[in-house]
Amino acid sequence: MIYEDTLKTFIDKYTENEELITLWIHDIKIPISIIKLVIDENMDLSFEPTLKDIDFQVRNIDDSLNKLLYLTRLDDFDKDFIISNVNIKK
Repeated sequence: MIYEDTLKTFIDKYTENEELITLWIHDIKIPISIIKLVIDENMDLSFEPTLKDIDFQVRNIDDSLNKLLYLTRLDDFDKDFIISNVNIKK
């Protein structure tokens, strides 16, 4: 009984942490999208090198967040995709 309670506590905490990480990632992706839009809308020859540097760094952050989001969803793969056999000879 103690084992089951301890296991349930760990599973609940893990699930809660996973949900918090996912929410945080989505919260961070909104300002990243806004920064990308501002960069795209303000690309000017005088600022182009600086904006390209900022864009490069923002894209690195975005890629890292996407990787983290992917890793947090590995256990829920079946919720994102429908896996089934398909007859390709049609």
